[in-house]
Amino acid sequence: MLIWQNFNPDNSVFDLIVSNPPFFSDSLKNQDPRKAAARHNESLNSEELLKGAARLMSKDGTLQVILPYVEGTLFIAEAHEYGLYCSNILKIKPLATSEIRRLILTFSRKRLKATEKFLVIERGERHYFTEDYKNLTRDFYLNF
Repeated sequence: MLIWQNFNPDNSVFDLIVSNPPFFSDSLKNQDPRKAAARHNESLNSEELLKGAARLMSKDGTLQVILPYVEGTLFIAEAHEYGLYCSNILKIKPLATSEIRRLILTFSRKRLKATEKFLVIERGERHYFTEDYKNLTRDFYLNF
């Protein structure tokens, strides 16, 4: 099933494309085929995502993705091959003392110096969220 690769809605273009792409490539797969497809990049790898985004983005459009740190840094370099350049990087840590776990990346066709920000999710104890995290997600969570 290659939905993204064949997506062509009457040659439309989009101002914003958002993706939480599958990113595992060489790891043990979940036994549930749906979870394996969602997490492993066999059905949608970074090259296919970038190729489709470059085809479907408007001239001034943006692509936003969330990826693990290592995969995100590789994705930034690979995006250049498709004329897409990283303009914003949000570096996410579970705790202030943790390593960066995820990157939310914004790409456009313009070469700009990327702005970088950090987001820490929790303060010390599990489910004791930082104000920055609450402010970012309060429209999506009822308990904020």
